[in-house]
Amino acid sequence: YNQNSRRYVTPKMDWVSLNVSEGDSLTVFCDMEGKRGYINLNNGDIVIDGQYDYAWNFSEGLAAVCRDYKIGFVNSSGQEVIPCQYPTSKYAINRFGYAFHDGYCVVTNSKNECGMINQQGQLVVDTIYDCIWNGNNLGVRIFQDEKLYGLMNLAGEIILPLYYENIWYDGVNLLATKEGVM
Repeated sequence: YNQNSRRYVTPKMDWVSLNVSEGDSLTVFCDMEGKRGYINLNNGDIVIDGQYDYAWNFSEGLAAVCRDYKIGFVNSSGQEVIPCQYPTSKYAINRFGYAFHDGYCVVTNSKNECGMINQQGQLVVDTIYDCIWNGNNLGVRIFQDEKLYGLMNLAGEIILPLYYENIWYDGVNLLATKEGVM
């Protein structure tokens, strides 16, 4: 609604996300039919029509979108630069943010196993792990399979194989336990 002209500038929507990436003006909206698209918060222009079942905010120039439980990525012009091809599930949709961090994004397969893709959509880490966490300021990612944890660099190369009972980042240090000992 434009308060100056006292006119609606967009069609009626179910909701609009107010979370935007720093320096970005595009955010997700949900139309009255439940489809997601992208709107420019500065001027109310719909940049990408509501056509997706799920959508996430932009990160590193791309935004994850989901159609028929397959994840893909669009650019700010609405071009699907990575087709909706990575299987997902309702569980994974609620668990993962599908955002690029340091040039890579965690994706899942139909069994909710995690892997990573690069910004060209190439799978760089096979979808075989229970979880892969985004990087931190130490330049590593923690990954888990069954009950063991390991470390990989930001590009997905294994630094420490699956060996530890737990690894976590406390904001300053990486901490690990093996046989109950830190």
